[in-house]
Amino acid sequence: MSLGLFEIEHRVVFFESGISWLLTGQQPEQEKSIEKQLNALPMYGTENLYFVEEHAGQLFPGQQLNENTAAVTEDTLVSWMHGADHIEVFG
Repeated sequence: MSLGLFEIEHRVVFFESGISWLLTGQQPEQEKSIEKQLNALPMYGTENLYFVEEHAGQLFPGQQLNENTAAVTEDTLVSWMHGADHIEVFG
């Protein structure tokens, strides 16, 4: 969120098991809805959310993902990473 607030160009990409954050219909018992948090990101300047389509197909075949995300290939992700000044990975 801070990158967007300071108008720093960035992309948020979900890959491997992190794609589970994008599954629709999640209803956590003691936390805020992840879906609501993701949908709020554009208010903080993060408008581009992506997921690696190969990972989604392997780990979550046929499951509905957040509609505010777009698929990218592994090759696209690698290209973005090579061109990035900074990369942050959250685990």
